[in-house]
Amino acid sequence: MFCRYCGKEIADDAKFCRFCGKQMPARQAAQAAPAPEAKGPAPEAKAAAQPSVKGPITAIVAAAAVAVLWIATPVFDGVKAKFASPPPDLASGSSAGGWGDSWGGGGVTGGSGASGGGAQDPGTAVAPEPVPTTAPTPTSTPTPTQETAPEPAPAATYAAPYFPDLAASSVRAPMGSVRYYVEYVQDGKLSTAWDEGGPGPGIGEWIEFHSYEPQHVTGFRIFNGYGKSQTLYYKNNAIRDLIVVYDSGQATFTLNLMNAFQEVVFDQPIDTTSIRFQIGSVYPATENGLPDVDEEDTLISEIEFF
Repeated sequence: MFCRYCGKEIADDAKFCRFCGKQMPARQAAQAAPAPEAKGPAPEAKAAAQPSVKGPITAIVAAAAVAVLWIATPVFDGVKAKFASPPPDLASGSSAGGWGDSWGGGGVTGGSGASGGGAQDPGTAVAPEPVPTTAPTPTSTPTPTQETAPEPAPAATYAAPYFPDLAASSVRAPMGSVRYYVEYVQDGKLSTAWDEGGPGPGIGEWIEFHSYEPQHVTGFRIFNGYGKSQTLYYKNNAIRDLIVVYDSGQATFTLNLMNAFQEVVFDQPIDTTSIRFQIGSVYPATENGLPDVDEEDTLISEIEFF
């Protein structure tokens, strides 16, 4: 019989065309099956008695097959789609015969046509399975590091200034048992004081503190005048303008008239081995609010350095 799709001659009992791979309809195979032999003379005798009509019959059958193919093409679209590509076991090359022979002698790879010749059906393309994708891991934006100012270096620490030696330009002579030594300005007592021994109010007289190593001095506290009592405070002179002389220079400070400690701070700390306090001017002594001309002594009760 002939394939209704490609028109090639194939075996009468073939289920598939070995040229195009199409499945042969059952009715075509049935129609192509040989008719039962009629009883009568032997085939050899019948053949000799009748003229040969194989050639014309073959042409008619081929033409009829082509016509049937053209008419029945829509009917067998489902069959065509189903067998457009070889079975999975053939595509993988696992079949060594049977289907391989029907598809054209040598197996089918990748859905391509048979290698046995003839028209080939491209087959139905199979979409590749999507490759699973992984969502990108979000990257966190680094938080800008806030720059901090470097910590300042710790301030240098200094021991309290210490001047072991004291001197004075003059000292008042004792009055009975009362003394006015220069050392009294650092004895921690307001009942004692240094009293200059110069003429008049003692302008230009001084006391001096000395150390063998430089001392770091920021300022000083002074009890200016005689702090033994309120009455004695005003009955004696107190310094108004104090001249302070040190290794690298000098400064003048105006003190207050007050029966208490007062603090004086240098513009800049100084490092010095000596400090001199010199009387520049004074607050004159008074009695009952009036100047006391009989008392001209100028005193300092205490001095502390820091």
